[in-house]
Amino acid sequence: MTNGTNGSRAPHAWWAFAATRSRRVTALVLGIIALSLFDLHLTLTYLQSGGMIESNPLARLVMSYGSPAALGLWKAASVGLAAWILIRARTHRSAEIAAWIGIAVLTWLALQWSGYSAVADDLIRVASAMDDAYLESATGGRWVSMNGAALSAEPLRVATP
Repeated sequence: MTNGTNGSRAPHAWWAFAATRSRRVTALVLGIIALSLFDLHLTLTYLQSGGMIESNPLARLVMSYGSPAALGLWKAASVGLAAWILIRARTHRSAEIAAWIGIAVLTWLALQWSGYSAVADDLIRVASAMDDAYLESATGGRWVSMNGAALSAEPLRVATP
């Protein structure tokens, strides 16, 4: 089948799809950056307004220093490295798959934030009434805060008799 202009064959749909991979990966990377900024904003908001449960042990370690700047630098470095790798490999199918996975994970995380936001005020109010040792035990060591009030940003160590 010809396209009617110069007698050449019409490009296959998959070829047209592959030819625009670079633009798709670039757009996905921009989406990853935007969703990551959203995640950072909400993380800092909740950390500084009473605390939150953080399941990621590496993020919890960075948060334990109690520095919003350190958290922002860590986030910028990790997202920046991932974005750089994806942009460098943007013509490869594996980069596109990785970018789609990144978007899926960050979209799932945004949905988790939606659920957390619905109960955050009550959770923070209850957590602020607990002593640090009980809170540490009750959350499996996952509670973090940067507000400097009743809850400590430092990991708590509970001594056993």
